[in-house]
Amino acid sequence: MKKLHYILLTLLIVMLVGNAFAKPGVVAGPKKQPVIPEQRDNEQEPNNSCEDSYWLVERTVLGEVSEPGDLDYYTFEIFSSNSVTLRTFATYGNQFDTEMTLFNEDCSDEIGYNDDYSPDHYFSELPSIHLSPGRYTVLIQGHDNIETGPYGLVIIGADDLLYNETEPNDEYWHANNPDYNTFLASVGEAGDQDMYRITISSSELVTFTTEDAGYEGMDTEMFLYTSTRDVQLAYSDDYQDGRYFSQIIYSFPEPGIYYLLVKGYGAEHGPYGLSLVGVGVVEDSEASWGKVKQMFN
Repeated sequence: MKKLHYILLTLLIVMLVGNAFAKPGVVAGPKKQPVIPEQRDNEQEPNNSCEDSYWLVERTVLGEVSEPGDLDYYTFEIFSSNSVTLRTFATYGNQFDTEMTLFNEDCSDEIGYNDDYSPDHYFSELPSIHLSPGRYTVLIQGHDNIETGPYGLVIIGADDLLYNETEPNDEYWHANNPDYNTFLASVGEAGDQDMYRITISSSELVTFTTEDAGYEGMDTEMFLYTSTRDVQLAYSDDYQDGRYFSQIIYSFPEPGIYYLLVKGYGAEHGPYGLSLVGVGVVEDSEASWGKVKQMFN
């Protein structure tokens, strides 16, 4: 029994000594595993009628027209008069053909409608619509109420822009850690570049896209690198004819750390949104941004 007391006392001393040399504020023990955040604000059924409209928590939502005749209604609020752009976009490389209709809150008045925002692309856009403070409802449906598939919906300019980006982030050692949600940033001046540290948890197909954030003329370039930053995995300048934003769709062969660089083409500069769509993207456990951020207020 006495021997057991000595053993317990020895273990206690070892623990105390170990904690004495630990860094202040650091809890000893296994490394915390990366936390997979919410992918985005996701559509919730039923939202097939104006009365059952899904209230948008964020300004970007992932939805799906699951079958012919499925209708997706979303309601959002504007707090100050502003020029607002609504756009559907591809998720996972899908080229789903959408139609978009904007109404007042109870859908009694139609404010705008769009089928294809360009002759070659079947997503929808209502650009620069001046909206007064109040609540509005947008309807997304498949073309001719027949087409089906997943899509993303983004509302740009609904509130004052809040940048998620933290400068300096020109080099990999200052890289920002975006999460699943759309990340709002800016190329502040000619020659500025924004580096992002991407942590992949499994071999997954991930789509990186820059989007308009109130500056239609912003022309971006996008580069994807390995963790050692000496191998370029992918590059994109203009991913659509007549639109100067960038998109990389990349199938990561294995988990790990990767780097994404966004910059203006030539001397171009201005704000942009960066969206990450893909199951394998997780927050970086060493410098986490914490809770999933919204693109806008």
